[in-house]
Amino acid sequence: MKHHPLLTALAAAALLAAVLLAPVPPARAQEGACGDTVTVVAGDTLFSIARRCGTTVSALLVANPSITNPDILYAGTVLTIPGGDDVPAEDEPQVGIRPLSGQAGVDIEVRVTNFPPDTEVELSLGIADGEYEVVDTVTTDDDGMVITEVAIPETARVGQDWVVVAATTDGELSVISPSYRVTGLPPESEGGQPIHIVQPGERLYRIGLQYGVTVDEILAVNPGITNRNLIYPGREILIPLPSGEPGDAVVTITPMQGPAGTTVRVSGSGLPPSSVVDIGIGPVDSEYEVVDTELTSSSGTLTTQVTLPGSMTPGQRWVVVVETADDVIVSNAFTVTADGGGSGRTYTVQPGDTLYRIAVRNGLTVDQLVAANPGITNPNLIYAGQVLTIP
Repeated sequence: MKHHPLLTALAAAALLAAVLLAPVPPARAQEGACGDTVTVVAGDTLFSIARRCGTTVSALLVANPSITNPDILYAGTVLTIPGGDDVPAEDEPQVGIRPLSGQAGVDIEVRVTNFPPDTEVELSLGIADGEYEVVDTVTTDDDGMVITEVAIPETARVGQDWVVVAATTDGELSVISPSYRVTGLPPESEGGQPIHIVQPGERLYRIGLQYGVTVDEILAVNPGITNRNLIYPGREILIPLPSGEPGDAVVTITPMQGPAGTTVRVSGSGLPPSSVVDIGIGPVDSEYEVVDTELTSSSGTLTTQVTLPGSMTPGQRWVVVVETADDVIVSNAFTVTADGGGSGRTYTVQPGDTLYRIAVRNGLTVDQLVAANPGITNPNLIYAGQVLTIP
């Protein structure tokens, strides 16, 4: 049978048109492309990871409570990727807390969202996977939201994970928050030096600033660190005591900032061996009050704890003084931070601070801080010593 060239061409054209005009099924994202975890690489953001792995930024934050600043990720960090059932919808009832870690006895913010409007909600507090105790009853607003605070018990132990459970009083709805990890003063070595446990996002430079030592001094006492630019969360790092001239006595305190009433660890070296010394506290360049008496070790070291007064005011700088029979040694300064509530407060930026961290500590948003401090032209750039207004 012969085929007419014109008819053959028309048939081919019709077939091509049918193919081109046929409905194309929408592309589907590959499910499970990231698996249970993903390792952050240079250039990654929470948004790009969430889009790549088929989840949301909110779900990533819930699954990775160690993320304290959603805007900062470090290459090498391993993130947990929540499964499909773990990804909360935008309108799903949720309970958020902040901060996600800190000492015992502090107040944390609790934010309940997407609950039934004008409904009584019981807030319970307890150790994760343990029993919970009702600590407050609140009522949601017209949008099903309520923001309040609960206190982590002073009896909470370092390393424990505490959670908040929000439940309607009729028992129909119950939601659990991410966990709050109880941290404490740094542990110490046999020689009295602090041992720092690396937190997600930390670098040696910022750790050094926190303790008043240099990166080279940290590396000198931690020969196992082979790459000064790469340290992993959970690693224990020995912190050397700041050195003076040979034979000089040195006294350091950690942490170097916090609210009034903070307990600080006092470490000393180069002191008279096996000697009784007085421990005093007071504002910088002012008189000090003796609050304790201690005995130094046979090698002239000292390790103790001192609770600073609850009457201190934000912005003040206090020191611990060790008085020997022949000398008075003054520690590095402790800066008193705001402890929430009130207005007209100020905060002096410390090395390593970011606006996000300052905002979280004071129950604010970055936008609120920027609005209260018109001198901030770049929210990503603040300087140590800069005084901020806390609204």
